[in-house]
Amino acid sequence: MHSLFCAAALFVSVLTLSGCAADRAVVHHPRALDDTRVGLGFFSHAAAGARRDYFHADNFTLDAPARLTALEWAGLVDGPAGAGLENVSGFVVRFIPFPENEPGEPVAERRFALGETHPSPTGRLGSGANEASAAREFTHRVALEPAVELVAGDYLLVVAAELIDPSAANWQWQDGETSDGFSASWSYARERWEGVQDTDSAFTLIGTSTPLDD
Repeated sequence: MHSLFCAAALFVSVLTLSGCAADRAVVHHPRALDDTRVGLGFFSHAAAGARRDYFHADNFTLDAPARLTALEWAGLVDGPAGAGLENVSGFVVRFIPFPENEPGEPVAERRFALGETHPSPTGRLGSGANEASAAREFTHRVALEPAVELVAGDYLLVVAAELIDPSAANWQWQDGETSDGFSASWSYARERWEGVQDTDSAFTLIGTSTPLDD
């Protein structure tokens, strides 16, 4: 059973964490702060067959080895107005090595039922971009159990929704506030990476990192 990584931790609207003793935000891509950007994001699904037949990945870099204990992210579906997560049953999270901009094989994968992600509505609605018109934005948080141990290097993070009905509302990972990295979507139909963009997705990796000079 996945549980909160620290009973005292507080998850707040900007995807930050007050944290427990040694844990902190190792990588932080805050969600878009401008309400008009809610609904800008990339569709991401754990299996082929959805109308938006992709899973999405965002890159991050670790300057030192890290032990990741929790993950937070934000997203919403593509309508109709007021839609929540009725068509989402859970999420899959993957960590993929990304040396020299070449995706490798996943080194860790975790699956979570929807309730285990502690979905929390932000009160914001999609602006209509990518058809997410007036759907409700949610933040999610999970404990990574066991912790994900990664060496220093470049990685891709995948957050993908498991859908109840692939022909109904699709889920998209909300864009982050910044655009300082690399992201791409894997096409199930064409079996290749597509849509390379200099766009961050909204997520925070929490854990501990060992400084290089330790």
